[in-house]
Amino acid sequence: MGYFDQVSACAEMDLLEEIDAVLALEHEAGLRRRWRDDGEVLVMMPELAGK
Repeated sequence: MGYFDQVSACAEMDLLEEIDAVLALEHEAGLRRRWRDDGEVLVMMPELAGK
């Protein structure tokens, strides 16, 4: 693996870790995302969290 491949892999892992952290915080807050088919978030609704 070359230098730029390593940098790209590290940046991708950092982004995934940030996404995981945000999702964990949303879960703790009782929020769930409601997604459209194209991947855009419509709303974040506590009632979708089953609380």
